[in-house]
Amino acid sequence: MLKETLSTGHDVAVLWSFTELSMRQKEITLKEATKKSGEQIKQMIASLPENSALKGKEIDINAYNIGGDYKEAVLAAHYALARAGYPAQIIHERTLPYGALKNLKTLVIVGQTFDLPDAIEEHLKKFIDAGGRIVVDKGTTVKFDNAIVADIDLKGLSYRWNVLFLQDAKSFKSPREASLFQTNHFMDEPVRNAVGPIKAAMRKTASQAWAETDSTELVIEHQRGGEGTILLAINGNEELPAIADDKKYPIYNYAPYSPTISWRLPLIPEGAGTNSTPIVYSLEGPQFDQSTELANLTAPTTTKFEPGEMKVYFAAPRKPEGIAVAATIHNGVLSIEAALKRLSMPWPIVVSVSDPAGNELYRLNRSMNLTGKFHESLPLGANAPAGDYVVRLSSIVANLSAETKAAHRPDARRPRAVPNVRLFDADRLKDFLLTKPEIVVATNKDTPAEVVQLLTDRLAIAGLSVTVKPEADVLRKVAYPRVWNPYAKVFAVSKSKVPPAAMNDKEISLGVAADGAFTAKTFDGQDVSNDWRLPNSRITIVGEGFVDFSGDVEQCYEPGVQLHVNEQRQLTVLNAEATETRTSAEFRARWSKPWSRLTQHVGAYQLPAQLPEAYATDSHLIVLGNSTTSHAVAVLQASELLPQIADEKYPGPGGALISLCWSPFAVEKNAIVLASTDPAGLKASIEALTQLVK
Repeated sequence: MLKETLSTGHDVAVLWSFTELSMRQKEITLKEATKKSGEQIKQMIASLPENSALKGKEIDINAYNIGGDYKEAVLAAHYALARAGYPAQIIHERTLPYGALKNLKTLVIVGQTFDLPDAIEEHLKKFIDAGGRIVVDKGTTVKFDNAIVADIDLKGLSYRWNVLFLQDAKSFKSPREASLFQTNHFMDEPVRNAVGPIKAAMRKTASQAWAETDSTELVIEHQRGGEGTILLAINGNEELPAIADDKKYPIYNYAPYSPTISWRLPLIPEGAGTNSTPIVYSLEGPQFDQSTELANLTAPTTTKFEPGEMKVYFAAPRKPEGIAVAATIHNGVLSIEAALKRLSMPWPIVVSVSDPAGNELYRLNRSMNLTGKFHESLPLGANAPAGDYVVRLSSIVANLSAETKAAHRPDARRPRAVPNVRLFDADRLKDFLLTKPEIVVATNKDTPAEVVQLLTDRLAIAGLSVTVKPEADVLRKVAYPRVWNPYAKVFAVSKSKVPPAAMNDKEISLGVAADGAFTAKTFDGQDVSNDWRLPNSRITIVGEGFVDFSGDVEQCYEPGVQLHVNEQRQLTVLNAEATETRTSAEFRARWSKPWSRLTQHVGAYQLPAQLPEAYATDSHLIVLGNSTTSHAVAVLQASELLPQIADEKYPGPGGALISLCWSPFAVEKNAIVLASTDPAGLKASIEALTQLVK
């Protein structure tokens, strides 16, 4: 539904200063580039929250977490504004010359310590001269004309919570205290504290507060849409439960909430009409299954929220008089068109489609668009049962409903022959072959010799240079980590550090062999390589060592290093000292190893081994077979690069699929896939392929 809105209607924005971000990182980048091996760049965190583990703490600092701290300040200001009743957008400084300030009354700038470029300063001056106001925090040292200073300082927020979040739980006086610093309630504290000062500063501007509340944890948002406005109130209230010292808080502690809210008018956009009575409906409940017509939204009202609940309010210039709906079926596709009667704005609807037997085929949550209209096409299939299909639209908001029928009369269809060879992207494949590339035919023990001979003979006649090599010679595993930071931490056993006696820890040996084979086994031989960070375990590094590149910095552990894993699965080095070492070519050759397990990228810092880039080649390739007869075909089919894959059922005996993959394993080294399950299919694919170069 929110996707259908035209704009936010916000008159407040928070500045994302690329200048500030870049200049902060320039200094640390210079230090990182010139530091010596083993040198650490640190920063002291002096104003930590009260705790029993740390009083002052030095942390390693780099460009990544310096940028992260600026991001944290901008987001904290954005969150606090929404809770203060002034929902805002975030605008990049480079958008200012293109009119980003046009509809704003207030610009919030936090943590600005470097002067902005002259062109940006000029646009800010024009904004101020036109009546706009700038609100800054106390961490901003750059001077802006007539700026309002909010009584908050948002610098260092990420350092403040991150150092306690990562601290070993055993260093706190109790599990309860340790778990406190893992909670969202703790991490959210700076935002809660900023709401009051932000609200006080914003009241000095011309910006409109969309809601007045007695809360620091109720998030307010609004969107303009057609003739109306959509308002949102989200309960972010958390309450820590009363627990004993030996217990732990959950990460999230959302709780019921009953704040007092009064919405501020006008809610109806200009030009929406004044000849009718404005109306407001709510949409609420954990499942959005309740709706109420509200009499006076501007009066202070105590409103009950369930934990984490979001309430949505629809402010319209008049009541909708119903829904008009029509539907048709053509070539097995159901087309639905609907519209609100006498109202143009986004509106939530449920679309239901039933077949002639009364079985529900579709139940969709949808929305009217800006003009109060809806249209969608839904596939039924050309062979769907004949009869009348019933389309029902309903909305719990204003209790609207409508129904129509669409008749389906399937056309008689004649069977048609399906070619035994399907050729995908024929034009691209032909253009590639006409460049006369040098191609390697990758084979294995299951590739029929007569098929290989036929392929090489036909390509040679066409003037292509063809070589036949085993798959194992042309397709190799990539060594990981494939991308390194400029420096890595190397942990080597230190004679001065004696590991403490093991308590009830599980004993695990972990390491990587020269060929990249990764092993992790318990003392009794249990394989834990899929989940080796077992709580309360002691790990001894064996083999060639081990590189943990799951985090921001590569951690390289020499053989003999022992690690302890606590209950939170955090690692502590027991008997080794760390040295920060430049990741030179020689260093990478020592530590990078061929992968032993494929995974996928899920938003972490590093690039794990995943298909297809986990393999490399130096040649254009032709690969033949299917996932059971050819490793190369299996890799490409599993990479989801092909429009269709071959298996034991499709394309069937004598059938084949021909596809072209652009640079799957190396830049400008393409792969042609002749996928089939039998020699007849492979021969047919060769005939079809060579037709392209005749």
